[in-house]
Amino acid sequence: RLPPHYDDSGFRNLLTCPVCSSPETIPIVYGLLSEDLIREANERAIALGGCVISDDSPSWKCRACDHQW
Repeated sequence: RLPPHYDDSGFRNLLTCPVCSSPETIPIVYGLLSEDLIREANERAIALGGCVISDDSPSWKCRACDHQW
């Protein structure tokens, strides 16, 4: 199963930010950290959301304006 930020064909979904319309959006990943997740966060490929997730936790972050949705 592919992570939620990939479509069924394996290509990354490129969403645009609803605030600034930038395509510089990245998924927010929740849960325990691994070396791979830390590396991806340092490369700004993902945003770390912490260990606790709720129904209203955001799934995406804009790298241009820091908006989360």
